[in-house]
Order: sequence, then structure tokens, then C-alpha cells
Amino acid sequence: MSLFEKLRKNKKAPRILFGVIILLFVVFSIYLALNLKMGVSPDSYYHLEVSQAYSETLGIPENTPETYKWRDITRIPYLSFWINGRILNLNELTFNLDEVIVLRLSNVLTAIGTLILVYLISKRLIKNKWGQILPVFLLSNTLMFVFLSSSINYDNLVVLLSTASLYFLLKFLQEPEKLSNTLLIFVVLLLGTLTKTSVLPLALIIFIIWSVVLLKKKILKKEFLEQFLTLPNILLTIGFFLLVILNFNVYGVNMITFRKITPECTQVLTYNQCLENGVFVRSMYEIPTIFEGGIIESAKLVLEGERIGPLRYLLFWTVEMSKKIVGIMGDRSLFMRDEYLPFYFVFFFIGLYMVFKNRKSLSKEDKALGLISLFYTLVVAYYVNYKAYMRTDWMDLGLQGRYIFPVLPIGYVIFSKYFIKIKNTKVLNILLTALVILFLMGNYIYFFANVPADWFSAKSETMEIRFE
Repeated sequence: MSLFEKLRKNKKAPRILFGVIILLFVVFSIYLALNLKMGVSPDSYYHLEVSQAYSETLGIPENTPETYKWRDITRIPYLSFWINGRILNLNELTFNLDEVIVLRLSNVLTAIGTLILVYLISKRLIKNKWGQILPVFLLSNTLMFVFLSSSINYDNLVVLLSTASLYFLLKFLQEPEKLSNTLLIFVVLLLGTLTKTSVLPLALIIFIIWSVVLLKKKILKKEFLEQFLTLPNILLTIGFFLLVILNFNVYGVNMITFRKITPECTQVLTYNQCLENGVFVRSMYEIPTIFEGGIIESAKLVLEGERIGPLRYLLFWTVEMSKKIVGIMGDRSLFMRDEYLPFYFVFFFIGLYMVFKNRKSLSKEDKALGLISLFYTLVVAYYVNYKAYMRTDWMDLGLQGRYIFPVLPIGYVIFSKYFIKIKNTKVLNILLTALVILFLMGNYIYFFANVPADWFSAKSETMEIRFE
């Protein structure tokens, strides 16, 4: 009996491998957390200093001359900063360790939570115990995810809460009559929208799917309503309404006062105060808006050759986004080289082919998660990036791999579920081995072979401020 066959028959082997994957991720991410200097990871100074401002009060801090360089910090989603502030308070009362290290390690813990949730989602969708581990392996060896996990950044909490909302949506789809599943979906989503506006489109598509299932199943009946009387559901309901109030205090007040979900800098601060912010200066002078037209005017620009069309842009976007998912984009960047990308795309198309081949056996859960992933991806590609390109003529403005992370985990889950359905065992084993090698090399080996030495230097450098 070969070693491979012995591992297959060992019931404990999948759990052991899962533990090894998590351990390797923890070691690498903690190494980065302890050794990378500030000004390398995305918006590191912004997140640190705004978190420090939140540590000085239990509520929302005021804008001060020290915070003007970060624009307004009072009318923004604040959950991540508020949590960081409490961590800094606890650190000050206990060990009084380096604040950067403490916040980075807390983000590593957040990322571990995401990996555990991905595993729980996999267990509900994938029957093969080895297949259940594959999405966790892929995500934990996606270089930008590891890099982000070692950073002070609210996107780590966004990814955790987004993945949690999808996990509870999955539970709802499998047990729609259970009230706690519904409450947990929206409690987690409201926590997410209180963290970053990018959760709003995810909340929208999840709400639509939830509503369709609710109406189709006719869940609103006496037995469903009676579940409100249980203590856990009462607590969840209270939490839900409290979070609705907190979200209204951000988004509702912004819409009433400023007519925007997030107000412009000059709507809260003075023009001179805003000039202290690098992003504001860049948007005003370095990358000014040169087009403000609607759909008809945009179409004219495309027809006249001043902008590329949506389909051609999507091809450009896919390649550039891939470089910044399996590579690194932060205040300093280490993109994946063009010559290595085709290997990733080969597996991407194999996954698409396997999904198409098994399209008749797609479960309602697969379809729902696939729809969510597609919808969110198109929102990022077109509403965020293509819109920015049309306005400024800068094709990759704000095009960052981490912006797709809220749905990347479920993409890996769907890919894994159908990738392992390749019937030819020899072909599957060869492809699976190649996939594992590709992601291991694209993570550890690619990083250490190409990382600039000054990323670990103690010398400070002027930070290039990017979009928060």
C-alpha cells in the first residue's frame, strides 16, 4: 500500500493536515507581522493613527489637527477602529507591548477566524473530507491574503464578517425555517457595514436572495414567529435593532445631512484642512476628474476611442486583479509576474469547465453563492474600477486585489467542490499536485525570492499614501 493510499484511509489525516495548514499560515503571517516595517502594508499609518485616536475615547473622536491628514474620521464606518482602540486600551493596562505588533497580531487572529469559517462552509458543501481542506489551503496560500492578515487593516475584519454572513446564509438555505439563521445573517452584515462601505453590495445581494427564499418557502408562519420567544433569539433581535440604530447614525445621518453615504472631505472639514490629506490632494490636482457624464456620454467616449469598452476592460481588470491577489499590493507592492499568471488561469478555467460540466447537479447553495460572487465581482469591476477609469482615464485607479476578498473564499470553495469531481483519478492527482505546488511556490517561495530587502529595514521612509 502506497503512502498516498494510507493517508486516504487514515480518518484523522484530514484534520491533521488542516492543522498543519493553519500552523504554516500562522507562522508565516506572524513572521511578517513581527518583521515588516510600517509603510509597506496597505494604508498602515492610516489604520494605526486613526485607531490611536479612537483609543482616546469610548465613543467617536473629534477631528483634530493631528487627524486632518487622514480626512474626516467622524462620519465613517468605525467598528474596526473602535475595536483597535479597545485593544490598545487593554494593552496599555496590561503588557504595554509595541502597539504596531499588538494590532498586527490581532489581525492575524481575525484571519485565522476567516480560515476556520471557510472550513465550516466547505464542510457544508463538500462531502469529501480531503476536498473540504482544499479551499482553506488555497486561501491561506494566497500571498495577498497572508500579507494583509499580518497588517493593521480593516479589510481583515471585513473579510471575516463577509465570510461569516455567507456561512449563516448557507445555514439559512439549508434550514430556512430556523429564525436564528436569519438573525445571524443580518447581525453579521450590519457589523460588516459598520466596518466598511464595501459590505453594502454584499448585504444587498444577500438580502435579495433571503427575500426570494422567504417568499418562495412561505416561512412567515406561526411557528416561525414563535421562535422570537427564545432567549438566544431575543438577544439576537436586540442586537439587530441596536446595530440598525448604529448604522443609521452613520449612513442615515450622512444621507440626510450630506446627501451621500460617505461625505466629501470638504463637507466636514475646511478646504485647507483637507489639503493636509494626500488622497485629497491627489484627487484634486494629480488625478482630477475629467469626465462627469452619464451612460450615454460614456458610450460616446467608448465609440470615439477615448476609453476602452466594458468587455475589453474586464479582460484588463481580470489580469491586473489577479496580479494583486496572488501578488502583493500595498503602500509597497510585489505583483505576481506576468509569466507566472497563465499557470493560475489554467486552473481557473479548469474550475469553470468543471462547474459547467456539472451544471445540472448544481445545488441551490452553489447557485446562490455563485450568484453572490458574480454580482460582487461585477460591482467591484464596473461600479468601482471602470467608473473610476471613465472619470479619470486611469485604468487601474483603485484596482486592488484585497477588494475582492469578501467573496474570494466562496470562490475557492466552489472551485474545490467541482475540481475534485474530475473522474480520472490519475489526472486528478496530477492536477491536484500541480495546484498545491503552484500555490506553495506562489506564496512562500515567490515572496522570499523577490521581496525587497528594505521592506524589513528599520529605516523609515516617506509613505506613498494610497486610497484608504
